[in-house]
Amino acid sequence: MKFHCARNKVWVAFISIIGLVLVVGTSLLFFTTQSTQRPELLKQEQTCCAGDNSRSSIAVLGESIKFVVEERIEGSTPSFEYDLVNGADIDENDLGFIKKHGYETMKAICDATPSCKAFNSNGWLKTGVRPRVASNADLWIKLEDKHHQQQQQQQHRQESASLNKQISVKNGVNILDLALNIEREEGVPFKIHIYNLPPDLSLSPTLDYKYQLEAKFIACLRQSANIEPDLHAERIDAFLIPVHCAEARYLVKDRDEGQRKAEDHAFSVLNFIRRNYPFWDHSKGADHFFLCGHDMGASIRTALEEKSEETQFARNMVGIVNTADVADSNFHVFKDISAPPHVGDQCPTCIQGGHDCHEFGTMLVQNSNEPIPRTKLAFFAGNFQRGRVRPLVMQAFRDHEHFHFVDGYMSPKTYMKALYSSEYCLVLRGYRAWTPRLLDAVWAACIPVIISDDYVLPFNRWIDWNRAAVIVPESNINYLDSILSDDGPNRCDRRNYLKTHVSHLLTWAGGRGKETCTGAFEYLMKELWLRFKPKSFHCS
Repeated sequence: MKFHCARNKVWVAFISIIGLVLVVGTSLLFFTTQSTQRPELLKQEQTCCAGDNSRSSIAVLGESIKFVVEERIEGSTPSFEYDLVNGADIDENDLGFIKKHGYETMKAICDATPSCKAFNSNGWLKTGVRPRVASNADLWIKLEDKHHQQQQQQQHRQESASLNKQISVKNGVNILDLALNIEREEGVPFKIHIYNLPPDLSLSPTLDYKYQLEAKFIACLRQSANIEPDLHAERIDAFLIPVHCAEARYLVKDRDEGQRKAEDHAFSVLNFIRRNYPFWDHSKGADHFFLCGHDMGASIRTALEEKSEETQFARNMVGIVNTADVADSNFHVFKDISAPPHVGDQCPTCIQGGHDCHEFGTMLVQNSNEPIPRTKLAFFAGNFQRGRVRPLVMQAFRDHEHFHFVDGYMSPKTYMKALYSSEYCLVLRGYRAWTPRLLDAVWAACIPVIISDDYVLPFNRWIDWNRAAVIVPESNINYLDSILSDDGPNRCDRRNYLKTHVSHLLTWAGGRGKETCTGAFEYLMKELWLRFKPKSFHCS
């Protein structure tokens, strides 16, 4: 009997040990499988949620977080209501950045992520809902407690109303302007470093005034207090990649070959920067920006990704471009910046010429003190065969007695006289959404008539374009004469607004010798500041 009892105890012990080994082994296998499947995900989640809000340590979340969301959504992921707060953001408290950040994508990710409390239209997930600051972005706040949703919404909207008061224009000065002035008064301006390129990558500025954006901005930046030449400085807020796409385009005559030349040049510049400096890889390009003043615009960034074997290679950098078109998949509407159409220096048909504003409506008839009367309702000169809009306008109004059309080019003197003798100047898209004619019209106080669907007009947070111009949907081209005739009572107000508020914002004044750049350069700097603003400064 004792022998049998002892033997039974041995068998029980042996079976228990086997069971324990199986349980532990299974657990280890499960853990190992999960860990090896998504090592980068675990690393990114640790980096993202470590509590360090510095730009270099915030994870830029992409496909891996999408994997988690899809996995969780397949289960029992809750769906939350969100309260929209316009013109607001949450300072710091960044959880991560989503590169393809449509509303539905952002909501799905925030729904599936317990630590996400809000997200903004710029693609940032937030771990908290305060401190609230005024912003050009929109904010969606997760309403987690269904029993107190109404109370939460009321509180959020009260805070939003307070912010709207902050960003209202008082005496012509926007609170975002004041934020920049406060920075400068405290002696800590927004700092930008321009990478130095070797001689074989440096190109001479183009002589075509329409595409001098890159050279003009760099010249102005070098003369400003915002330049930081020392790469080892304690603080650099943003890095400028000196891509010269317009200059590279004009290395050859053929348009398509010029595009390829510009893309190859940009790829060489960025590879040089990555080989010689660590800053791009530290932030995945999120604190870098480039300029492109030619028609290729933001497509340069897309070409960089296609040439690289790395996914999302260049997606994070900000572009300052003329081709600001919502319908262009290369242009990121919440991140990229629409630049004024052309610089104006050395331009024979530019009334401004990059200098201080002339008095509008005072171009005089030769040998007379009388201003030129505005005898024509609408004017356009250029190639009517370009793009989808111009042929339709020409077909509909070629014989209209009050429309002055020139299918081709005019001498500078004749062109300027036509601008001044017309009530409205047509700004018609050609191959791309933008055209330098917008500036020609503004400088002549010839009311712009913009027919270019999806064109993101420059500085639209500071300029009320519905007041400055007549914006006509492409689908309403056939009604253009009636639209302009009915606008008659608004002409005086539009012209005064162009003179007092719009012209100086779009003009590249200064930048010659020791002159300080004003106007367009200042407002491009403000747009950049809003995208790269230091965490220590608030817009309140």
